[in-house]
Amino acid sequence: MSDADTIVNPRRAPRARVRCACRVSAPAGVLDAETEDLGPSGCQLRAAGAVARGEAVRLELSHPLLAAPVAIAGRVAWASAQAPWRLGVAFDVAELERAGRWYQALLASSSGIGPGRRLPDRIPLDATIWLGAPPRFVDLDRSEIAILRAVGDGASLRSVAGALGPRWPQARRALFSLLAHQYLTFARGGATRARDWERTLLQAEVALTPEAPAAMAAPAPAAAAPAAVGVPARAAVRAAGGAAAPGAPPARSPDFVGAGVGWRGAAGRPRPPEAAECLERARGELAEGRVHGAIALLRRALAVAPGDPEIAGVLGRLAFDGRRSA
Repeated sequence: MSDADTIVNPRRAPRARVRCACRVSAPAGVLDAETEDLGPSGCQLRAAGAVARGEAVRLELSHPLLAAPVAIAGRVAWASAQAPWRLGVAFDVAELERAGRWYQALLASSSGIGPGRRLPDRIPLDATIWLGAPPRFVDLDRSEIAILRAVGDGASLRSVAGALGPRWPQARRALFSLLAHQYLTFARGGATRARDWERTLLQAEVALTPEAPAAMAAPAPAAAAPAAVGVPARAAVRAAGGAAAPGAPPARSPDFVGAGVGWRGAAGRPRPPEAAECLERARGELAEGRVHGAIALLRRALAVAPGDPEIAGVLGRLAFDGRRSA
């Protein structure tokens, strides 16, 4: 089998899925972080901010089960391009012996901490994968979401690669992360349905939208009209028929573009007819209690009109309601 027909696992050493507190000293400053996994030669971190690929860093790792922390120098092997800020750190060769001793001490401190299951070094593109059990707490990046949606109710890795197109080369690391966390499986008997993942993926997508916290902070009052995420203040003034309430945020231009989603308004880029139709159909689905149908229509509408605050607002409330009832 040729290299073109396989996917190479970028990790060659075992990793334990363990949460260790970490302080990352980077050229731009010091960041708080937490390990998602840890091995004798490197780790994956979730950090409070971005660190560039290739930068030299110094980590101070600690765990409640070990009396002393350890300081390890390394280099950022890869880093996410957006929040949640994840990065992989390869430890310097001179640090491997000390890092290995600390790692072994951590494994020995509890029977509950151990190396994750060993993944193959190579996986054929013709292999079929299915969705495993969704996580209780959502923490997925865009590449992981794209892969999970492409897998659906089972798909070959070749078809997943085709669905992701130019994003596939950068997403392959995310594939192995999903396999390590058992969100993907090669065993059809342990698979779950795509619809069982829908709310989880929706919540993850909303969480990656900058305006999402406003939508997910609280459910909309029953008697009030649905509030849109990030609606400009002047729109709220028109709806109320008067002046802005004290303490209201300053009005924004209707064509203001936010970080990755943006604002929409009549003076900027009006909502495309297809998106408007999907939104109305989604409201009809919700009125009939068909939540899954509404979600599908809203996702389609948001794909046609990225960043539309009203569509994002409805999605955000659905994600909140799903999390509250879970």
